[in-house]
This record gives sequence, C-alpha cells and structure tokens, in this order.
Amino acid sequence: MKSFVYLAVSALTFAAANGPAYAQDPLVGRVYAFHSTAQSGCPALDWHLVSEGNGQLTGMISWNHMQDVAHATGTYNLSDKTFQLTAKETSGQQRTATINGHIRADGWLIADITGPNVTCKEVTVPWYPAPGRVP
Repeated sequence: MKSFVYLAVSALTFAAANGPAYAQDPLVGRVYAFHSTAQSGCPALDWHLVSEGNGQLTGMISWNHMQDVAHATGTYNLSDKTFQLTAKETSGQQRTATINGHIRADGWLIADITGPNVTCKEVTVPWYPAPGRVP
C-alpha cells in the first residue's frame, strides 16, 4: 500500500511541476536525433529536433559531414501526424528550405524538402517503431 501511495504522490507532483501542457502533449521535451541517408536528390542529413510543446519544433539539420548546418523551426500536428519546418542555413550561402512531411502508420517519417537548388521528395527515415512492431 505504501508503494501505491508513493506512486500516486509522485505522479501528482510530476504533473503539477510540468503543468497542463505536458498532459495534453505527450511529445513535450522529446529529442529526435536521426540520420537520413543520401536519397531522392538530397545529401545525407543529420537531424536534431526538440519538441517544445504546443506543436512547436526547434533544432538543427546538418549535411556535408556536419560541415554545413541549418537552424530549423516549425510545427507538428499530433492528430494528423504531420509536420512543417523552415530550415535556415547558418553558414555558407544562408539559404532557406521548407520541409513538409508526415509519419506513416509503420513509424517511418516521410519528408519533402524544397529550397534554392534543392528538391528532395519522400526522404524516408525510420522514426519510431509502430505499436506492436519490434524495432
């Protein structure tokens, strides 16, 4: 019985400390770091995105063996499993690209990247395992 009371108090304390936004958005504070191989006319990309809550994403995307970097900001929608990012290059030509995508039922992220001198269609990344699947 003591362990149940301890668990209940811990859960309430956690919920109070993290506010109502956490209860509404299970992605708050999650970090997504992954690598997409060269595909669809795009170079290999290294992604580091953080869910800020309220549907906001921030992070960075790099390429050319992490020598070129873009700061990424955007949004995600949990109900329709879509996301949108704007990536602004921080070095070199300081180009801006738009990234639109969705997450398939099997857990793969699909992204379309459009910008100056770059059009990448259906860049696929294994983002997370779908429920009931072994990673």
